Amino acid sequence: MQWVETRGASIDIAVDRALDELGVDRSEAEIEILDDVKTGLFGRVKSEARVRVRVVPRAQRPKMERRDRKKKPSRDGQQREASPTDEPKTAKTANADSIAIAAGESSNSQPKPANTRVKREPQGASMSSDYIELPELSFAEQGAVVETFLAGLTNAFGYETTSEMVVEEGESVDVRVSGEGLGLLLGPKGRTLDAVQELARTVVQRKSTAVRHSRIRVDIGQYHERRRAALSAFAVKVAESVASSGVVRELEPMNSPDRKIVHDAIMEVEGVASISEGEEPRRRVVIQPRELA
Repeated sequence: MQWVETRGASIDIAVDRALDELGVDRSEAEIEILDDVKTGLFGRVKSEARVRVRVVPRAQRPKMERRDRKKKPSRDGQQREASPTDEPKTAKTANADSIAIAAGESSNSQPKPANTRVKREPQGASMSSDYIELPELSFAEQGAVVETFLAGLTNAFGYETTSEMVVEEGESVDVRVSGEGLGLLLGPKGRTLDAVQELARTVVQRKSTAVRHSRIRVDIGQYHERRRAALSAFAVKVAESVASSGVVRELEPMNSPDRKIVHDAIMEVEGVASISEGEEPRRRVVIQPRELA
């Protein structure tokens, strides 16, 4: 994931802006402080704090090969096929046997007879290692996977839709779905759309064990575009009120993408600044006069 560089009246404000832009929590980010706040005479700020932040890369866990013992040794050291009358083992006992087999011992802690063999279930003709390594997907390939998933989803709901993919290399993959009467896939305040987006990300992750850390975004019926315009207009109106009255205003809790829209809109209003306060999912934007920032 590329580094995001931001500035602020303090290091915490600069870090919060970067976290909002990336849409992650502080625990999921790697933070570097480039410059601290520099003050001049009478405590006036000469230069703002400058930081850069990125998402911490996630290590992929290999899929372990499953083992299945089809034969079990008898007490006299001879092999015999498991009969239907044998009592089924509990999950705990079966797991203990698997561990013992992997260590080269029998389940009753006795030395394994020399003529006893443990068979492994074949995992396919091409399996030659302990796990299957799937290919890495480019940004365009990730977008194609999302388009296929969304086409199947909307078709299952009986909708006729078209999709458009926009790839910002190194940044994000946007898939926009258009059609008539898609309100069922949006839900109250876009909650269903958020769930569809998470499902799309999960589908991409299942296609590859080394997915690049791109931001996959799904928009249905231009919902995000219309919400962005309305939220920006609202943020500017509140910011202008704060600039004229000098009274700090707190907005309602928002998710990371919405907070970024508000921060970007407020940057165009002179005399005010914005910060994020609180913990997820109650994190909110606070608009205040610039001299208080």
